[in-house]
Amino acid sequence: MRRRETQLYMSTSPHLRTGESVSHIMWHVCLALLPPLIAGTIFFGFRVLFLTAVAVLSAIICETLMQRLLHRPSTWTDGSAAVTGILMALNLSVEVPWWIAALGSAFAIIIVKQIFGGLGQNIVNPALAGRAFLTAAYPTFMTAYWIQTRLSPHLSPFSSSVEADTSRHFTIDTLTGATPLTSLRNLQEIGQEHPEIVETLTPFFQDIFSWRALGQLFVGNHGGCMGETSALAILLGAAYLMFKKIITPAIPLSYLGTVFLLFFLYSLFAQPDYLIQLPLFHILSGGLMLGALFMATDMVTSPVSTGGQILFGIGCAIITFAIRLIGGHPEGVTYAILLMNCFSPLIDRYILPVPFGKKRVS
Repeated sequence: MRRRETQLYMSTSPHLRTGESVSHIMWHVCLALLPPLIAGTIFFGFRVLFLTAVAVLSAIICETLMQRLLHRPSTWTDGSAAVTGILMALNLSVEVPWWIAALGSAFAIIIVKQIFGGLGQNIVNPALAGRAFLTAAYPTFMTAYWIQTRLSPHLSPFSSSVEADTSRHFTIDTLTGATPLTSLRNLQEIGQEHPEIVETLTPFFQDIFSWRALGQLFVGNHGGCMGETSALAILLGAAYLMFKKIITPAIPLSYLGTVFLLFFLYSLFAQPDYLIQLPLFHILSGGLMLGALFMATDMVTSPVSTGGQILFGIGCAIITFAIRLIGGHPEGVTYAILLMNCFSPLIDRYILPVPFGKKRVS
């Protein structure tokens, strides 16, 4: 009888496979970005959809052209370019010209993604890099084109008038800001330049840190980028990704938790009357929620181990805290995540994941 020979095939890891694919994950991320997109449309109008379509179309066209130029297989249908385009649009003001959205997506795809080798090879988040590029190249469009929401701007505490009077040097009747972080920065700068009227600023701080104001921040009725104002919508989208096990809570919890702790400690010395309100204000303001839940969790540019992800989130929080507190710009999320993206390979090198079936040796 002839013995049947068994053939063994050698292949690279991973040897355990699932039905998930890049396309499967990316289109779920697109679906998760719908709540912030819908919220932005409600608050800022249908131009949000127009700018998003421009950004997505630019991303897809640039990806297709670059792949043909570099003789790579076309992958625009996997949804990764669409994700970059949507995130790029959500990081813009609704008032920017349409070509700003197109240029940001083009930079993100061509320079940050394709030149480095395509999906999985980029070292930083493409959408955030696109925003950083636009901020450096066109600062007026990126920092001055802010508007209040369409839903009765007088309901927003960040555009309301607060009466204040002083018999000292001058009178402040109204303080407004295009975004909540700008309003807070204006108050702090006035207090530092004119310490003799610090007591006069108290009503303004009370208005900004009121629970009504925090509620508006949570819902999204305030000025800001198209997709970053509504913490509620962002949380809904992130909850969907966690339910699908596309992202884990390690980075968002470490990022947001550390920001809360740092501003809580800061408020102990600087503004003890707002121990809880000030940290919550910073968590709900600016791009922190969108960055922590959708961009810091990018699986390509973040560490792979749970310990590394926690360290990554803490690093993002420390940089964000430093920029918001002493930086020249009221926001710091973009640069915090981009800087920590550069450290991800180093974190993975020293905080190694436990191999499947093994136990960590203490």
